[in-house]
Order: sequence, then structure tokens, then C-alpha cells
Amino acid sequence: GLCAEVCPEGFAMAELSLLARRDMVERGKMPPSAFEFALMDMAQSDSPACALVRPGPGSATCGHVFFPGCQLAGASPGLTHAAYDFLRGALQGGVGVMLGCCGVPGRWAGREDLFAAAMARFRADWERLGRPRVVAACATCLKTFTEAAPDIPAVSLWRVLAEETGLPPGAATASEAQTLAVHDPCSSRHDPKTRAAVRELLSRLKVTTLEPPLTGQ
Repeated sequence: GLCAEVCPEGFAMAELSLLARRDMVERGKMPPSAFEFALMDMAQSDSPACALVRPGPGSATCGHVFFPGCQLAGASPGLTHAAYDFLRGALQGGVGVMLGCCGVPGRWAGREDLFAAAMARFRADWERLGRPRVVAACATCLKTFTEAAPDIPAVSLWRVLAEETGLPPGAATASEAQTLAVHDPCSSRHDPKTRAAVRELLSRLKVTTLEPPLTGQ
């Protein structure tokens, strides 16, 4: 989305590229290798080996559901587990967990059939859990849900930590005072509240933040 921000005419190159991909897919002209890895990663994340939908121990439904996203759960399972445990103890109404992919690689690849199927599964799981609020750790997952399913309440994990629960006990002492440059995900470009929450949490941890020349929107 950066092109539209810096273009004097506000031209959205990303939208044109997406339309072109969809057209190429429909005409059988899209090289499979262009998005092969991302689609394989998506399929793996939604497979029985990785996917999980649980309302929480001893419950049939929940008031909140933690959706860490495939990258956090895959790269840092220990942190994912710790975050879920903390949310269970800090939020009222019960906290479930959903492991899987939000489906956005299908959309990026111009495969609206795959994206629609992923969103249908997500909605069915959400309904089965009692229509809870979705707490998403990933900015791309959050953007995907708010755009494709605006009726499903969703919020960033970082806003929940900054505005509702506070940091886990011991977090402030676990980090050493340091200076970090904060690089926001592209998908948080139009989510100033989440970007502010991240900086607020770093401030509470006594971390000095530096803003890159091209930051925020």
C-alpha cells in the first residue's frame, strides 16, 4: 500500500496488481511458482497437523478467542502458549484459541476460491465458539478479518495488553533498558491505535524507541 501513500495522484498499484493476478488465474496464465510456497504454507497451517479450535478447558463457548496467526505460532510456540495462558487469566468471559491461517495468501495469489473457503471455515469456527471477540496477534490477520468479515469483532493483542490487561507480571523486569527502531507491519498502515499500543508497551518496558524516516502511515 505504500505506492498509494507516496503517489501524488494516490494511485493504488496494489489493487491493480491484485486485479491482474485474479485475471491471470482465471485465464490459466498465472505461474504456479509465484505463490506456490505461500499457498503450501497456508495449506499446512490449516491441516489437521496444525489447525486447532478450542473454547477453553471445561467450556463449550468463550467470550474471547486468541488467534496468534500461523507465523507467531510456527516460529515461537512457547511465546504463543505463554500469551494464551496470560489472556486466560486476565480476561473475563473465557478465552479460547484458534490456530490456523487467516487465508490471506489465497487472496494475495488471486485465488479468491481459496480465500473464500478459508473465511468460511473461520466463520463457522467462530460461530461454534459462541461468536467471541477475536484477539489477533498478527496485523495482517487483523486487517484481513476487519475487511472481509467486519461483523466479527476483532482487536489487536497489543491493544488488549496496552488498554485492558496490562503487561504480564515480571515483564518490566525481564527486559533490559535499550533503544529500538520500531518498524510497523505494512498491514498496520491504517491502524494507528495498534501502532500506538506497541509504542506504549515499549515505553512501559523502559525501551527507548526510534522512528525510521518512513514510519507510521
